[in-house]
Parts: sequence; C-alpha cells; structure tokens
Amino acid sequence: MMDARRCPTARVLQPKPFIDVVCSTIGPERMTEPDEVLQQAGLYDGSVQIEGAAPSLTDTPYESGTVLLSVPHILVARDLLASGVADGFVARGWKVVTISPTEESRKLLASEFASSPMVHECIRPDLGAAARLHMKLMDMEFSALGTLSKYMALVRAPDVTHTLLRLMFPIRRGPTSRRSRVIGLLERLLQRRADRIYAQLFAEHNPDLVLVPSPGFRHEDQTLLRAANGLQVPTLAVVSSWDNLTGRGAMKVQPQEFCVWNAPMVSHALRYHRVDPSRVHITGAAQFDTYARTADMYSRAEVEEQLGVAPGRVIITYLTAAGFHDAERHDLTAFIDAMRQRTVLFQHNAILVIRVHPHENARLYHQFVDGHSVILDPNLPNEIVSHVEPQAGPRSPAMARELWKASLLSAADVVFASCATTALIESCIFDRPSFLITPVNRPGVDAAMQSLAREQLAYTHQIEAQEIGAISRPRDIDALMAGMAYALDHPEHLREERSRLVERMCYRIDGQASARILNVALRCAKRV
Repeated sequence: MMDARRCPTARVLQPKPFIDVVCSTIGPERMTEPDEVLQQAGLYDGSVQIEGAAPSLTDTPYESGTVLLSVPHILVARDLLASGVADGFVARGWKVVTISPTEESRKLLASEFASSPMVHECIRPDLGAAARLHMKLMDMEFSALGTLSKYMALVRAPDVTHTLLRLMFPIRRGPTSRRSRVIGLLERLLQRRADRIYAQLFAEHNPDLVLVPSPGFRHEDQTLLRAANGLQVPTLAVVSSWDNLTGRGAMKVQPQEFCVWNAPMVSHALRYHRVDPSRVHITGAAQFDTYARTADMYSRAEVEEQLGVAPGRVIITYLTAAGFHDAERHDLTAFIDAMRQRTVLFQHNAILVIRVHPHENARLYHQFVDGHSVILDPNLPNEIVSHVEPQAGPRSPAMARELWKASLLSAADVVFASCATTALIESCIFDRPSFLITPVNRPGVDAAMQSLAREQLAYTHQIEAQEIGAISRPRDIDALMAGMAYALDHPEHLREERSRLVERMCYRIDGQASARILNVALRCAKRV
C-alpha cells in the first residue's frame, strides 16, 4: 500500500461529498466542499488530503502496534480517549500508552478508563520547575488573553506573586534576543531531562506512532516530538481546537502529519507555520462525534431535573472561558443586574445557567449565584455526571460528561459568552441562538485586550467565524437583552447562518471523525 508519509503528494483518499444528511438540527443537506474553501483562499493545489469514510474493522489491512498518546489535560482525554480514537486502536489490537504530566493525572486516567486495556504512564513531575516556568513564559508570550490576565494579576497580586511576576515580566518584555536566550536555555534543560525520560519509555514500549494534541505548542508535546523525531518514530498531531493554529504562537517543533477540523485550518497551517498542505488531513473534530448520537442524549426533562428548573422556564446558558477575567466579571454582573431589573426576559420566566469551562475553578462563579434566577451547572465538566443516566444506559464518566454538555446546549433556549469560546460553535451545532458580547464598554479592560489582539496572529479563526454572521455580537447589555428577547420569539432567526458556520468549522458532524483520525494515524505509523 502507498504510504502517504513517504509520498507527500499522494492522495490516499479522494475528496468525497459531505454526507447527505447530518444531525437533523444542523440544517441544509448540501454543504460546501472543503476543496472550494481552499480554492477561494488561493491555497488549494490538489495535495490536501480530505478524509472520506474510514474503513471498517474487517476491511483494515493494518498490523497491530503501539501508540503513545500525549494527554496533558482533561480536554485531551475527552478528545482522544473518550471520543473513540483510543478505542479504535484497541479494537485493532494496538497497545495504547497514555503519557500524563503528573502522577496525579495518571491515576485519574487509570481510574476513569479502568475498563480499558490502555497503559498509563507519566513524566514526573511535570518535567520539573523549569517546565512550569517555561510554560508560563510561553503563555505570556503568545496568548493575548493570557498576557492580559497576567498583567492584571501583576497590578493587583499579593506580595509574593507580585515579586515572582515582576521577575518574569521583564524577561517577556525585554529585548527579543534576551527573551530568546532565556527561553532557549529553559528548552535545552527541559529537552535534556525529557530525552532521558522518553528514552526509557520508548525502550519499554517500542512505539510505532506518537500522537500529540498540540502541534508543538505545549512543552510536554514539544519534548515528546523532539524525542520521537530523534528516534525516528512517526508523529501525528490531532490539533485539539479551531484556534490552535492562530492563537498559540509559533511551533517550536512540528510533527510529520496533522489532523485538523476544517479547510480554514489548512490555510492557517500554511500561512502562519509554513506547513506543506500535503501533510494536513481534514478529518473533523473527534470531540463532536458525541453530537451525532442524539438518541443517547439527555432529554429536556432530564436536563431540567438535574438543573432543578421547573418545566417551561426559559434556559439562558452562559459559557465561561478558560480563565476567569475582568471581561466575564463585568458582563455577568451587568447582565444579571439588567435581568433582575427589567421585564424583557422575566416575562419569559428566564433562568441563567453558568456553565464553567473544564479548565476553570467553579468557585470563582459562586458570587453570581442566587439559586433562583442564576444557578451554576451542577454537573461540572471535571466531575462525574451521576444523577440521571441517559436513555441509552450507563456510560463512562468521560462520555457521561460529554453527553451532559451536549444535552445542556441542546436544551438551552439562548446561549451567550464574553469570549469566542469553542462552545459557541457547539451551540450552533444544536441550532441555538448564540451571542458573543463584543469587547466594548468594559472600563480598563477592552483597550488592552484589543491592543494585545493586534499583536497576535489577528486571531484569524475568529474573524472568519464572525464573517458568517451566525453569532450575534451585541455591543452592550441593552442590545444583548433585546437580541435575546427577539431570539426567544423568533428562534429561526440566523438558522441558515448557524448551519453555514457548522459546515465551515466542523467539516462533518456524522460521528465518524474519530474513525477518520484513526485511519490517518494507521497510515502514518511505521507498520503499514
């Protein structure tokens, strides 16, 4: 069989049309081909590999082997382990070895996936203090929101944190040569230690493939990719999110192959990272496979029961970002005050549900909860949903969390956020009216955010999504309240635009992205 890794211009699978019928909630049956999107961008030369249907277990010709999966945090466990990618390897007789940054996270994975034959290892302990300092520096260097939050912390932090941040901040703000020397020194120290750790793991497990969730942004993945490249083990990045190629800075080291959600991400890989399009595979997002299983989801009545909401109340869901910051505090406070003082939403008997990002601490949002008009999602993303099982019966904790999130978004009457979170795309998958408050009228916050955003890669993914017009962008709370009231009375408003956003950003919502990723991974592995 032809090996795409050894023949970069080979089209192993020819482009095929989208499936005729996606989830009934998504919209039109006909969708734009990824080829057309790339042609419009002036990037498509026929070499991008657009994955069609994956082979069945009985059709696959691939031998068994061993894959190392980097699992740095809970979202990656969702994307690669709960979605079906890891199970696909196991079903084909492969040995799956997960690599976690700490012993604590390794034990969590072992407990959560106890029924799976996967082997769980860790790089102890998070590659040390140098790795943590390196990650902080890289976060401050490349993340606009992260940079702002560090700056605000610098202004208000306690003495100890203030001193530490002052030590770090001049490094980030200093001349490029000085900054590069510091980061370069940390990376050399990390790599030297990581090489010893990974040499032992590679000798023990003899991997045929290394699979990472970030294409060389996270320090765990950087060190693993360098070690794999040094030992000539094939590498594949299953890029975790739509923003990873435009909002995470430059790749320090690149994998041999990439799996991405959509056609725009191919253009991002070429424009910003000089990645040969023949190394990029459009597969869709594995984490959205759950959304094609509508029969397994919680019903509206089950969602209301878990939330403690009386039947018939309008559910407004607020989606938090990965880091609680001043924009969220400002928007939530203003929205809740307006909701309590005015009848525009109370005439709909509305209740606000705050859904906390998996990387955030829910305690930060307790200040907004009153138990009647504002509640916190009781099934936190990093906890197990145990109150009500969906009609399909018991699931793994990870799958239960994903089914709950999908069900909460599907049950919501209106969704809004302060940042362009991926969950807004997910709300469009379920055809929910969605709002993103534009960054204006937040005293002392927005000017800095807008200035920092201009220093990044312009967050192209957000601009492309905004151009479709699926997500309303009110400029203040009054406009948000009016827009929500209109959406509640006219839920069909912007339905066509929401469908276009899903087709543009998600490729296919057919429950088969994990299988397509697995197919790419098997071709990339050295045993084919």
